[in-house]
Formats: sequence, structure tokens, C-alpha cells
Amino acid sequence: MATGTWHTNAVGRIAGGYCSMALQSATVTGQPATYGAVSRRAAVGWTLFDLANSIGAIIVITSTFPLWFNASGGADGMLAIAKSTAEALALLCALPIGMMVDRTNRRVIPLLALTAVSIIAMACFGFLTIPAVLALYVVAIWGMHSGQLVYESMLPDVSTPQNRGRISGVGIALGYIGSFAGLFIEAMVSRGGHPVERAFQAGALGFALLALPLFLWVRERPITRPEDDLLPQDGRVASLLAPIHGNPALRRLVLARLLYATASTTIVAFGAIYASAAVGLDRPKTRLTIMLVTVIGAVSAIAWGRVTDRIGYRSGLIVALATWIVGLGLMAATPLLALPTSAYWLAMVFVGIAFGSALTSERPLIIALARPREMGQTFGLFSMTTRTAAIVGPLLWALIADWLGLGRPAAVVVLAVLVLGSLLIVATISEPPGAG
Repeated sequence: MATGTWHTNAVGRIAGGYCSMALQSATVTGQPATYGAVSRRAAVGWTLFDLANSIGAIIVITSTFPLWFNASGGADGMLAIAKSTAEALALLCALPIGMMVDRTNRRVIPLLALTAVSIIAMACFGFLTIPAVLALYVVAIWGMHSGQLVYESMLPDVSTPQNRGRISGVGIALGYIGSFAGLFIEAMVSRGGHPVERAFQAGALGFALLALPLFLWVRERPITRPEDDLLPQDGRVASLLAPIHGNPALRRLVLARLLYATASTTIVAFGAIYASAAVGLDRPKTRLTIMLVTVIGAVSAIAWGRVTDRIGYRSGLIVALATWIVGLGLMAATPLLALPTSAYWLAMVFVGIAFGSALTSERPLIIALARPREMGQTFGLFSMTTRTAAIVGPLLWALIADWLGLGRPAAVVVLAVLVLGSLLIVATISEPPGAG
């Protein structure tokens, strides 16, 4: 407990330092350090939640649970169905939850409820039968995804237009640290000789402790509905497709993103199982591959910003997708061609670069192609492609690797083909002059 408390305080001091820099920059432009009723403490509390949610995600979605489930005799198909069910629920609930939050101007209480649901479900892993645990797995993922939606809508409560990007960036950076924290928790449980199931309870405790500052320190402010709100007053979901009407370039990017997001979300869900079952890495080495991808992804995201500004957003995305293809090709080739495990580690380097550089190139390209008055709707549409990809991807993996019996390497090959298709689509997009 003392160690956990020190970790929380240390991360809080780090976040506080970065938030102080953001607030000081706001002060230079005439904004007070407490920007209205919001203090630095509120900004720190908000950013810490990104760290907390990442701990839950790395343990539940990426590393600990998939490996534990596989070791417990669960099939890839069962995990895929559960994962896709959770993503489908998150997709279906996203608009109602978003509308409820906008219309009631209440965000802390819904976020508290969704966070509590995720933490409780996570803490119960390992105590129940496989079907019951899978049901809780669905609940935990749904709660984390839905909570993230509410959490992101709270950014105006802890920032000003002058420092909003910096405060958001601190949250993203702490999200990467959260991934390490989740893997560290798993490693400490294993090193201490405890059953792997204890990592679920330890992770749930870390999730709760690091999420707590948001609920104690953040105070909501009234939100004025913008003119280009995500939904019109009649609430028709079909309006979400408005940004791609008469915008063929954006329509192609939506299709391309659906393809490469299917690959990325599937690798996140099944990468640990692949490293263990197909490549033959033990649990510590599998954990290290995830750490490697996380570190390289963070570094490439920072470095690629300057590169893509020079070569153009479309060109930057094309290079990122080509990197994806190389990484996935090496992943599949390692077991298929009996290559040394060093080839798989090299594949993880390419995958990490692809993760960071694709997102860095994608966001400005979306802004360059979108109509200014439809920016919110456009990002809402791209968010829905992520949820859709997260539903389709695991089912596609299960179809190839499990149900058709072709094996996991064949599933990785299919993902590489999807990324190749997205690259060919992006190559047909005309980037507006001066965009990159």
C-alpha cells in the first residue's frame, strides 16, 4: 500500500509539473493560473484519470486477461466474441451517453458510475467460472470505453482554449505511463509468487486510486451547445454521415481508416496471445514486447509530427501504413518460416513506429479534409470507425485462426492485406494545397 501511495503521489507531482507549464503559458497570454473556477489541481486530477484508465485497459484488454484466459483453456473464438460484444455495446451506447451528458450538463456522476462498474468487474476476475468472467470482461470493457467518452468531454472543465492542447497532451503522455504501470503491476504479482489472478485485484486498486483525484478535484462548468453539435435536435444518427456527403476524399479516408483500424485494434487484443502461443515467448518476454511497442509508439508519435509537417499528412500516413505492413509481415513470417525470435522483436519495432506515426499523420489529415463547420461530426464519425473495427477485427481473427483452423500467422497475414488495401486507398486521396 505504501508503494502504491508513493507511486500515485510521484505521478501526481509529474503531472502537476507538466500542468504547471501549461498554466504558466496561459498566464503569459493573460489567463490566470486558476482559469475561472478551475485550479491546477483539477487539471492534475483530470490527467491522472487517463493513467488510471490505461492501467485497466492494459490489464483487461491487452496483456493480463488474454494470457490468463488462454492459459485457463479459453479459445480465441470465445474471447473474440466477448470482445466484439463489448465493443458493440460501447458503439450502441456512445450516442445515448453523449446526448445524456450534453443535455444534463452532468459528467462527474456518470463517469463515477461507469468507472465503478469497470473496477468492480475487473476485481472479480479469477473468482468465477469462465462464462461468468467473460460476462464481466464485457462489462469492464464497456465501462472503460463509455467512461473514456465522458472523461474526454470534461476537458473544457479543466482547461482554457490557450492551454487545452497541452493539458490534453499531458493526459495522453500519462496514458502511456499507465500502460507501463499495468505491466509493472502484473510483473510484481508474478515475481512475488502470487497467482496471476491477483493482478486483476491489484490493477483494480491502482485504477481506483488514480481515478479518485478527478472525482475529488474537478468541478463541472456549464457547457454551451455549439452550432455544429454532433447531433441535431431530432437526434437522427444518419446525420453522422453528413461530413462525407460531397467529400470523396474524406469518404476514402473513412474507408481506409476502417481497414487499418481493424488491423491495429485486433493486434492490441491478440498480440500477447500471438507472442506466447505462436512465437513461443514466455510471459516476461511477452510483457517486454508490449513495453517495447509502447515506448517506440510514444517516441515515434513525438518525432513524426515534424516529419509529417515536412512531407505532407497524406504522405506521412502512407509511410506509416507501409511500416505497418512490414511489421505485420515479420510477425507472420517468424513462426511460418521458423525465423529466430529476433525477427519478432524487430517486427515489434516496426509495429511500434506504425502505431505512433499513423495517429500523428491521421489527425491533421482529417482536419485538412473536413469542412470547418462539420469538424465535430467528422471526428465523431471517425470515432465510430474505431468501435466498428474493434468489433469486426476480433471476429475476423477468430474466423481465420480458430474457426477455419488456418492458425494465428494466417490471421496476421490477412491483417497485413487489410493495411495494404488502406494504403492503396490513401494513395488516391488528394491533399488540399498547403495542408501539410
